[in-house]
Amino acid sequence: MPGGHLGHPHQLACLLVNSTLNDIKSSRTDLEIYEIPATEMANELGGAIVANIVLLGAYLERVPAVRWESVEKVLHKLLSGSKERFLPMNLEALHRGAETMRSMRTDYGDRFQSIPLLRNEAKGSAC
Repeated sequence: MPGGHLGHPHQLACLLVNSTLNDIKSSRTDLEIYEIPATEMANELGGAIVANIVLLGAYLERVPAVRWESVEKVLHKLLSGSKERFLPMNLEALHRGAETMRSMRTDYGDRFQSIPLLRNEAKGSAC
């Protein structure tokens, strides 16, 4: 559905762009486009491999689809044992992505609230 998000035809959808790798410019008015230098941020943390986690943090700050604590719990579970050394970098990437999105709120004003929480989201989320 053009211009729709989650079945709401008058609400904006959001698009996160890794601006380190892509220089996408769009005149579409049905999208909120967030340019996040995810690969650059990931490299600052120690490896481009966590660029996806930077974007995940930004997305969850914008559209809290799951509880923040749940994502951290999954990262702890996935990055245990021999992979445990990667946990701090991934957690920091997640938080930096969220911080970047929070800093963008002034760019969108009231429109920033246009994407609703998903129906299973608890109101007390850390995001």
